[in-house]
Amino acid sequence: AGRPFFSFGAYATARGWARFGMLLRDDGRFLGREILPPGLLHRCFEPSPAMPAYGLGLWRNAPASNPLWLPPVLHDRFAKKGPILSAEGPADLYAAVGYDDNRLYVIPSRHLVIVRLGAGAGSFTDRDLVNRILALGTSPH
Repeated sequence: AGRPFFSFGAYATARGWARFGMLLRDDGRFLGREILPPGLLHRCFEPSPAMPAYGLGLWRNAPASNPLWLPPVLHDRFAKKGPILSAEGPADLYAAVGYDDNRLYVIPSRHLVIVRLGAGAGSFTDRDLVNRILALGTSPH
């Protein structure tokens, strides 16, 4: 129907989300085994002219063209200008954004998959979490 917004319906354990993230990160491979043909998942990361911050089911680290088109779970979490997830984050940072602040972040350039299962913590922000994790990778400690 030309409306590929299919959120609000995927349930998995943290391990299941991590495995899905690894499949996305590794271009259809899982633990070295080809599950999907290379390149098949790339469309999930392609923006549309109407919403450059969204692919097929995954949020991109890009500005939202119209914040009013964001789903309610994102309205209070993200700034109206700039990248949705992290201004400092890599361009290949993708996220599945779910109910109660559940998140799946995938950063292929850093070989990272991050899963957060939350309970709607009022102080949680994607930017803070992602920036803290990325800072750990650059810390001298």
